[in-house]
This record gives sequence, C-alpha cells and structure tokens, in this order.
Amino acid sequence: MPPKTKIHKELIVNTAYEMTKTNGIDSVTAKALAKQLNCSIQPVYWVFDTMDNLRKAIIQEAIKEYNNYLFKAIPNLSKYQAAGWNYIRFAKEQPNLFKLLFMTERQSDTPIAESDLDENKEYLISLIKNDYDLNDKKANDLYVRLWLFSHGVATMIATKTVSLNDNEIGKMLMDVLNGLLQVIKKDNDL
Repeated sequence: MPPKTKIHKELIVNTAYEMTKTNGIDSVTAKALAKQLNCSIQPVYWVFDTMDNLRKAIIQEAIKEYNNYLFKAIPNLSKYQAAGWNYIRFAKEQPNLFKLLFMTERQSDTPIAESDLDENKEYLISLIKNDYDLNDKKANDLYVRLWLFSHGVATMIATKTVSLNDNEIGKMLMDVLNGLLQVIKKDNDL
C-alpha cells in the first residue's frame, strides 16, 4: 500500500497553476513543483501519474479563468463586443495563460471557417446573429474574421511585440467590426 499523501491534488494544481501564470507552462516540472511544495516529486506522481495529466488540470483551470474574462460585461458594449475586448484583455493581463490556451501548436486539417477556434464559438455566433441580424453563414464569417484580427492583436500584446493602450485597442476593434459588417452584409454569396 502506498504511503498516504500529505500534499493533496488541489494544492498541487493550485501551485502548478500559479507557476504557469507567473513563468509559463514550461516552468512546471516535477522538480520545480516539488521545490515549491517543499516535498519530493513522489506526491506529484502519486496524484497525477504523469506530468501530462497535471498539464491537463492546469489547462482546465486556465479555461475557467479565461471564461471569467470573456463573459465580463463592459458598459456601452454589446456582449459580443465585450467578448472581443475581453479576449485581448486576457492576453494583456494573463499572457502566460493566453500562450498556453491559444499559442500552443495544434494539428488540424480543418478549414478555419469550420474549426472551433474557441470552445465558446457557438455562443459567440448566437450573439452575433442576435446583435447584427445575420444568418448562420454570415455570422460565422464575421466571427472567424474578427477572431483572427483579435487573436493577432492579443498575440502581439502577450508576446510584448506591441504596446497598445485601451483606447487604441477599442478603436481598432470597433473600426474592424464596423468595416467587416459592411462587407459581410453586402456580400450576397454568404
């Protein structure tokens, strides 16, 4: 019978998650985590078997935090507009979590218009359809195009490639949204 663990799952996940937020997912090794917990590496492996299992738990925590950001209301913005702004705010305030969730290589042959760029895609498309009176195809097109733009801005902010203030970000988002709406509403092929 294995010895009883004094270091519990919640403590391991919370510590690993904080390490990820501060220094990125690559900082979370069994040795570094054990040092933070002031224990040997054994409790980590007793609870999670593999570091990949721990990584999955960290990702689940990061998704919870991301969703808290994404759905936060912003005065004078629709829910969809707030989501775009909050996506970039998440990258700005939690760059290591943003990199973990949205800048990790994924294998996919799915065309961009059919992919699930974000687990919240269907909900966000429903907001677009409601706010802008678009059919499914046009709403998906707007979602994909604006997501790609927002992701580019968020990536540059998370990697410190650019520094943008809130006014600059807000203006760019609204300009792109309004421009895309004009193009998409006129396009009879969609």
